[in-house]
Amino acid sequence: MQAEAEENVSITEIAARVGIGMRCLQIAFAQHYGLTPREMLTRLRLDRARERLLAGEPGARVTAIALDAGFTHLSRFSVSYHQAFGERPVETLRRARAEPLLRAAE
Repeated sequence: MQAEAEENVSITEIAARVGIGMRCLQIAFAQHYGLTPREMLTRLRLDRARERLLAGEPGARVTAIALDAGFTHLSRFSVSYHQAFGERPVETLRRARAEPLLRAAE
């Protein structure tokens, strides 16, 4: 899941790749992580998007980062990101870009 989090992969496809049924996959995730496979995949994607946003690379755009992380519905990405990290993606990117400037001004 981690290796292909950015890919357009379905949970059914993941279950098939590991050779188990959907229900078995759901039960295993619930027992080990307390999440559904879909929630885990979303969390992996959110974490990857956050890493890139925190890098604050010049020219980086929230839309491109979200799409690269595997999100196809941008408003859902923004809502999920805010719920997970307490700020909007654009706020993370702005803060990351401002931090080096603030340090240089000190």
